[in-house]
Amino acid sequence: MHHITSHTKVLLADTVTPVSLYLRLRDRYPGALLLESSDYHGNENSVSFLCLSPMAEFVVENERVTQQLPGEAATCFTLKNSAEALTALTDFFQKIQLESSDDKLR
Repeated sequence: MHHITSHTKVLLADTVTPVSLYLRLRDRYPGALLLESSDYHGNENSVSFLCLSPMAEFVVENERVTQQLPGEAATCFTLKNSAEALTALTDFFQKIQLESSDDKLR
């Protein structure tokens, strides 16, 4: 089991937006990723994740899966059919235990 801990920081959206942070950091951190919630009913529960320095990787391309976990060499295998991709991704996620410094994100 691989343990990954997220660290959070609350910022006022009036001064810095998640997109502006992403645009400033994407050139320094290859593979940077911005994820945002899509609750259209209000902003009070909106959450954005700015992910830097990937620790694990799962890629499906042309029925071929490449995955890498922290501290391990990448492994590759070929799917028998595209429906197996979801099973492979689920198996990959089960090898990772996510921990958060923020109780709301657990």
